[in-house]
Amino acid sequence: MNIENLGNVGTFKADVLNNSAFDDDNKIISFVALSKDNLHKRADLWGDEYYLSVDTSGVSFEATTLYKDHKISFDNAIGKIIESKFENGAFKARVKFDDDIKDSKEAYAKYKAGLSDSVSVGFGEYKLKELEKIDGIPHFMIYEGKIMELSAVWQGADPNAKTAKFNKQKEIEKMSDEVVMQNAEQTKSNEVPNDTAKFEALKAEQCNIIELGELMGMGELALSAIKNGKTYNDFKEEVKMNKTNDKYETVHFSKELSKDSKKDFSLANVLKSTVDNSIDLGYENNFQGSNGFSLPSEFIAKFASINTTSNTAIIENAYRGDLFIADLKKESGILNKLTWLENLSSNVDIPRDNSNIQAEFINEGASATEQNTSFDIISLRPNTLSAKVTITRKMLLMSSIDLENYVYTQMRTAIRRKLEAQLFYGKTVIKGIFETSGVPSIEAYLTTPTLAKTLEFSSKLYEEEIDTTNVNFVLNGTSANALRATSRESGTERKLLEGNDLQGYTILQSFAMKNGDIIFGDFSKIFAGSFGSLEVMPRLVAGGSIEIEAFFEVDMKLAKENAFVVSKTSVA
Repeated sequence: MNIENLGNVGTFKADVLNNSAFDDDNKIISFVALSKDNLHKRADLWGDEYYLSVDTSGVSFEATTLYKDHKISFDNAIGKIIESKFENGAFKARVKFDDDIKDSKEAYAKYKAGLSDSVSVGFGEYKLKELEKIDGIPHFMIYEGKIMELSAVWQGADPNAKTAKFNKQKEIEKMSDEVVMQNAEQTKSNEVPNDTAKFEALKAEQCNIIELGELMGMGELALSAIKNGKTYNDFKEEVKMNKTNDKYETVHFSKELSKDSKKDFSLANVLKSTVDNSIDLGYENNFQGSNGFSLPSEFIAKFASINTTSNTAIIENAYRGDLFIADLKKESGILNKLTWLENLSSNVDIPRDNSNIQAEFINEGASATEQNTSFDIISLRPNTLSAKVTITRKMLLMSSIDLENYVYTQMRTAIRRKLEAQLFYGKTVIKGIFETSGVPSIEAYLTTPTLAKTLEFSSKLYEEEIDTTNVNFVLNGTSANALRATSRESGTERKLLEGNDLQGYTILQSFAMKNGDIIFGDFSKIFAGSFGSLEVMPRLVAGGSIEIEAFFEVDMKLAKENAFVVSKTSVA
């Protein structure tokens, strides 16, 4: 049996605990959201039976809302999940209803009156595997997953879900009545008047076509098949051909995240495990590093193009260990200019040629003057950069993707800002450009900027025979605005800085630069090395908050000191 043909395995029936589960004063109902003993029989898209079960120890409960059905929307919300817990292998949830909301009030009344005794548990993402058959029937198990929502509509294949089956049958009959009767009349006119058996068989087959069409979200296709006199088997083959079409998708989970081959590192689970020992970190433990958990590439890739839960299509990426560096480059024009050596596993020594070899003309039979070569070493060594982010207890109620996005953004921003500041002003560990000896300088340029002093920057690089093709000015926004307000020459409206062009060279702005300071140079002449991946270590702190500390091993060294010119007026 093909896993792809199992249909919607992402919903399960949840039962009201008992009569005492109703709190009429506060309008709260308690449910067993998912029990430990949940093995049950279902039918796949083609009517073949199979068993489905869930290993609850591998499931996390992240639902926060009860909906009228599995269409998650603001209008469909009818209850708030105020508490959930994992107890004796079962997930239990308490849902609060609201008398001020019509649909919510009616839903509570229906449950109280016994018109319904269950809700449907919806998985947002899960992993499925096939186990040994039971009495010759295939058995599949969800061994890992996340419960993302509860619905008042049970859409599984539980034989006890009588209300849902009745409603579904009524819907089928209503939808197909006109077409069934039309074809039935045509059939009856060509048959013996009392041949009711064939009539009933035809109606049954057409009902089966309608039911399969409903299951697959192909209702119109089913009606067309009946009108054209197709058999159930013919329609089934037509469904197979169309089942990959997105417009017929009816499964209530993110398709990209449900594949068995998909691995999903959850930083949210790592955080929540600090206060909840029941959270399983089986997969996350594979990424234990020297300083905690190493964030894998597929985790970082999630934030390449999304910011909030409104973006649902998270696309799997091939392994790339430089994704964190790529994020830093996107946010920093300066860091993007550096020459990066990513994923270093040990110290790196880069030979630097300081020779000044001169060519010369020689007479026939003579030899050139012997010249000396000079080399030294640029050494990149891992230096640990740390950033701490505090998560409060209430923040743990955020959705996983929003919580992870917040934490990752805060860590990335802190590391980026520190790297820029260290690159400019670092005195220890990583020495900055302003603190490196041998870097040419111009005195107090931004105190009284002029055209002549501006051109002096490039002149100093020409004197050192440095190519200025890839050079930039770097300064902060305040200094940039001062140059935009400074006339290029007396009596002209042209300014020294027009747009982002400072006399032929593009400026890069950085909050890390101090007022009155400016750097001119080729930033590709700086080697930056990253060692390993970004690692995180969560710990519980006072007040029930969680402090998550990020560790990043990095080094930066100037390859050519004379490839830069600085002017500094700020006080250290």
